[in-house]
Amino acid sequence: MKTYRKLIKELEEANVTPQIFCEVVQDNYYPEDEEDEDEKGPSKEAVQKIIGKYEIKEEKGGEGEGEHWSLVVFLKEHDVYIRVDAYYQSYEGTDFSDSDFEEVKPKTKTVTVYE
Repeated sequence: MKTYRKLIKELEEANVTPQIFCEVVQDNYYPEDEEDEDEKGPSKEAVQKIIGKYEIKEEKGGEGEGEHWSLVVFLKEHDVYIRVDAYYQSYEGTDFSDSDFEEVKPKTKTVTVYE
């Protein structure tokens, strides 16, 4: 089991950006399709080896849901939750230029509503 800091260090050393991380867990990452060798990132298998088994816990934002987009992933083998926030625009897609990894923890809240 790796700690959050050790996981992030390994991801950074392998050149795994928040965008690559999100694309891998969403099964939407294809570095082999890049024509420019400098644009190719780490292989999907290399990223999966670092993070192990995972489960997407929450995805918010995107098309029809506003400009803020976020993804929370639970890395089962490490008992770590990671959130990545990004910016979404319909004509550009999801922009990860200001994104970073953030460790989060689940928290149950009680909400009162009046109907």
